[in-house]
This record gives sequence, C-alpha cells and structure tokens, in this order.
Amino acid sequence: MGNALVVALQMEEEGRRFYLRSAEKAKDPQSKKWFNALAEDENRHIRIVREIAGALNNTGKWPDLPADVNADMVQRLGRFFLHPGENVVAALKGDIGLKQTLEMGMSNETKSFEFYRELAGGTKNMMEKDFYRALMAEENNHFEILQNINEFLFKTGDWFSDEEGKTWNWMNI
Repeated sequence: MGNALVVALQMEEEGRRFYLRSAEKAKDPQSKKWFNALAEDENRHIRIVREIAGALNNTGKWPDLPADVNADMVQRLGRFFLHPGENVVAALKGDIGLKQTLEMGMSNETKSFEFYRELAGGTKNMMEKDFYRALMAEENNHFEILQNINEFLFKTGDWFSDEEGKTWNWMNI
C-alpha cells in the first residue's frame, strides 16, 4: 500500500473512532444516530481505500472507483430535519458538548478534504486523481451534514435564512 493510502486509511480510521466516541458520549438518541451513521460512512471509506490498495498491490494499476463512492448520506440524515419534534430540538440545543463535537468534526473533515485535495493536485494519473476527488466530495458531504446540524441547532435563524434562500433565491438580491 502506498504511503498516501496508508495515511488515508489512518485518517479514515481516526474519523471512525471519533464518531463512535461521539456517539457513546451523546446524551440523546438523535445525536447517537447521526454519529453512528457518520462512523458507518467512515467504515465504508476504509473499505474503499483497502479495495483500491488491494487492486494496486495485485495489478499495479488504479482500478475503477467502487460503485458506492459518494453514497448519498445527506438524504439519510436529512430526514431528521423534516419532523424533528420540539422536545428533541430543545434538548439538543442545550447540549454544549454536542456543539463542540460538531465543530471538532467539521475541523476534522476540513483537514481530510485538504489532504485529499493535495494528493489530487500532486498526481498526473487520472484514476488516482478521480479517487482523491471522490474522497474530497465525501469529506465535503460530511462537513455539510455537520454544519447543517450545527446551524439548525445553534444558529437557527441563520439556518432558516440560508435554507429559504436556496428555495427563494430572490431573497438573496
């Protein structure tokens, strides 16, 4: 396994451990679901990195990307925002530890994104570049999920304004 893939695997494994620890510490079932889903997604990343590394070891060539790269996790977690329930939202808003965990998660996802961007920029191999770009998109999705949860709970006015601005773009004039 190449050095970049070893580091990528370590980063994905650390991300998984972070989300599992966050799920264990979460005070409410909804946060546990979010963090467990993110840990599960990091596990998928680990599997993909291992598949790529295995193919490289066997053939010496970059394989096609696995079909489940860029699985739509936003849709799975987004269901919470349709009918969250007032009691759930009130309990979550009072959880300062959750806010800190969300911010730490966003920071970790940004670091991963930057790492993959550097790797993508440093290779001429298009299959390798596509792989790193796919992982960049995955990390960006995670960041957006965490940011959306954070803004919904802790910056509710901004969240509603941003979300309405996407639907009613005349508001952005």
